[in-house]
Amino acid sequence: GLAGELSGGIQAFVFSTLQEDASSQALRNPRKSADAPRRPPVKSMLDRLPVWTVSNEQGQPLQYQSTEDGRPLALFYSCVDAARDELESARKEHPTLGLDIVPMGLGEAFRLHRSGDGVLVPSTRSLAAAGAPPNASPLGQELPLFCCMEMASEGPDGPVLPLFLEESEARAAVDEASASNGGDNA
Repeated sequence: GLAGELSGGIQAFVFSTLQEDASSQALRNPRKSADAPRRPPVKSMLDRLPVWTVSNEQGQPLQYQSTEDGRPLALFYSCVDAARDELESARKEHPTLGLDIVPMGLGEAFRLHRSGDGVLVPSTRSLAAAGAPPNASPLGQELPLFCCMEMASEGPDGPVLPLFLEESEARAAVDEASASNGGDNA
């Protein structure tokens, strides 16, 4: 499946395992007492990470018709290059709409995904790194996230674990942390 241990201490897990209101569950240290300060909502933390969508001149995401129920859906790409490819295709199909790619916070995109009004589209690289079959279409796949548990640090409200949308970014962060620690593992 799309989760598990990768080489070099990098771990992958599926984004949908986080719930929109999971700040008190998935990201809270379960060993802390109930009196511990609450973390900010997951959505606001995730909004710090950009995803991209093809939008019109007014900044409204281009809507695609769902093949399942005909419902209009916006597509949110975790990879800016994939969004650029979609922009090129959409401009050919809709030359008068003044289309461009616009960044949006991952938290808002995830909220729209959970409500059925949008689809998160992972990069083919991240899918492959998370163990998807080589020819898997990114459309309709869960969004993998990558982390290295050895990079966890203590923050003011408990443990902090950096998360990455791309395995290559996680690996680069591990390498950088290892180099700053004199070559020891992060």
